[in-house]
Amino acid sequence: MTSKNTYIAFSIAILLALLAGFGVARWLDPRSTSQTTPQTETTETADAEGEYEDRHGEESSELKLTAEQVASSKLELSNVTRGGGAAIRLSGRVESMVGARAAVGASTSGRVERVLVAPGTTIRAGSAVATIVSGEGASLRAAADAAAAEADAAQMVYRRDSNLLNQGIVARQEMETSRARALAAAANARAARARVVASGRPDANGRLAITSPFSGVVTQVSITPGGFVQPGDVVANVADPERNELVFAVAPAVASGVKAGMRLAVTASGSTFSAIVTGVAPDTDEATGMTTIRARVESGTLPPSGTIVSAILSIDSDAGALSVPSDAVQSLDGRNVVFVAEKANQFRVVPVTVGRDAGGWVEILSGLRGDEQVVSRNAFLLKAEIAKGEAEEGH
Repeated sequence: MTSKNTYIAFSIAILLALLAGFGVARWLDPRSTSQTTPQTETTETADAEGEYEDRHGEESSELKLTAEQVASSKLELSNVTRGGGAAIRLSGRVESMVGARAAVGASTSGRVERVLVAPGTTIRAGSAVATIVSGEGASLRAAADAAAAEADAAQMVYRRDSNLLNQGIVARQEMETSRARALAAAANARAARARVVASGRPDANGRLAITSPFSGVVTQVSITPGGFVQPGDVVANVADPERNELVFAVAPAVASGVKAGMRLAVTASGSTFSAIVTGVAPDTDEATGMTTIRARVESGTLPPSGTIVSAILSIDSDAGALSVPSDAVQSLDGRNVVFVAEKANQFRVVPVTVGRDAGGWVEILSGLRGDEQVVSRNAFLLKAEIAKGEAEEGH
């Protein structure tokens, strides 16, 4: 009985020893932990990278604001333009184009009866600026009426002689004479009518209207009711505000490197807009020794005529390069980006590769097509809005 109990105890001891040995071996084997932990860490890292790409990927990075946020941010958009290079600073002013302003003058002498406009009045082409009563105009109208009557009488004599010639009553020579008189009377009548038109079309009493040659805004009025005007006196000045341009006076050495088509970044009254050079005067002004450069607005709205402006002229430009205002480029997560307007309150974050920075404009080497509109003012507010959204996601 004793031997049997001894055998059972010995078997249990061997079994416990085997189990203990297997556990120690398992604990000492480095593969028992390395096969599970790295896999978990790799999966978590991949998930984090995927989440980052979802938030910051080039194709899915968009920002949508409310209408109130857009209004309060006072965002401004600019077109992506072409060209880039070095730059020089210019000063000039807004002026009316040649042919977009007129000095409306009196065509005949007379007394001012009524003034129909005031500075700032918008008028159409042919609208009356003032009415005058002219003795000279009355005389011209009377002369025109008399010439027209003489022409009618001469024409009737000519028709009568033509009928008598066909009947063999008068000689051909007499008919030819009446024909010549009719032609002369008609010519005199046309000349008399032309003088009436040139004097402002006075009526039989000599009353006539002084009219504007084109549509625009009255900038100055030089007469008052009861006054007297002579032929050529300026009655009012009219300008078309839709036909303004930028005019710069520069040194001839600077103008020699400027060509039509170059881009300007113009600043006026705190706002910035782009313009294109339209012409450079070949000669200098004798009084100032400066050369005139003219430019038209490319994007934005010109301020009123007479406004002083400053501009940055990009020279040595590459016509194929894309450029945006410097403020449009923002740094986000270590990348240069611009905010492209998709809708009224939706913007797409587009990573870009930038080149030269000249005159407030940055050359874009890649990332844009050239037909987009980018946020050029207060773009940093959109950047702050993205950072705010990421902070909220982190919590």
